[in-house]
Parts: sequence; structure tokens; C-alpha cells
Amino acid sequence: MISEGQILSFRNVVSKIYKVYSNEFDLAMDDMSELMEKYSLHANGPFFYSIISDFLNDPLIIEIFVPVKESSIVNLEENELEFKSYFLVDSLLMMRVDNEFEKRTVEAQMKMINYVEKNNMEIHSPFFTMLKEVENQLYIEVYLRALYKQ
Repeated sequence: MISEGQILSFRNVVSKIYKVYSNEFDLAMDDMSELMEKYSLHANGPFFYSIISDFLNDPLIIEIFVPVKESSIVNLEENELEFKSYFLVDSLLMMRVDNEFEKRTVEAQMKMINYVEKNNMEIHSPFFTMLKEVENQLYIEVYLRALYKQ
């Protein structure tokens, strides 16, 4: 089921852009974790990412985001991390995937594109993907900003 009107909103978010092959995604996540440790940053919300490139073709250009407790980064080396004091994307469609994450995430993305086309909408963002736990059940939530055409 596709839900409309969702929002991604976080204070103090660090991010980094990576170029990876699908089977190397874990390396990017590991690198982000190492950078957080290097700068003594503490997660204050879920890791999430956006796919900036064509999500069906390797290599992928992704941006990994992490909300953090800190309100600044000390001694940041050039191009290692980007810091945003506030991150907000509204007017999102959202689908939840509960198993076979890799396969079903792509299926959800395709369903969302079809939904946009069928409902006279326009896409205004890349896909955002977030791992969520609800009542001890892991889910992937896929988001896409889409607005009705005027």
C-alpha cells in the first residue's frame, strides 16, 4: 500500500555521497560508520539513503544520511562529510517492505513510479530508503517526493 503525505524531518544530519556497485553497498555503510567514529558523532535517528542515479543500473550514486546528537563537527577534513542543521522533505509517498528487502525495494520503487504516472503527479526527489523497526519487526520504508500536476 502506498501512503501519501509523509515527511522526513531531522535535526543535525551528516551525509556523504558514494559511488558503489549494488554488491558493495555494505562498504559505503561501513565507511560512514568509521567517519562517525572518527569525528565522535553519535547517531540520533535511523541511517537512511537516497539513490541519486538510475536505481536499476550499477554503479549507483547514493547519499547516506545519519541524524546525529552533535550540532557541529570539529576538525572536519574537506569532502569527508556534509553537515546539515536541518533536513526536511515533505509531500512524500511511502511504501513499506517487510521481507526480501533487495528484491521488494526495487518492486516498491517501480510501483511508486506507476502510482505517480496513474495519478497525474510529478516526481520531485530521488528515492529515500530507511530501515525501520516497529514492534521488533524490521522494515524498509521507501519514500519518493511526488506532487500533483497543476
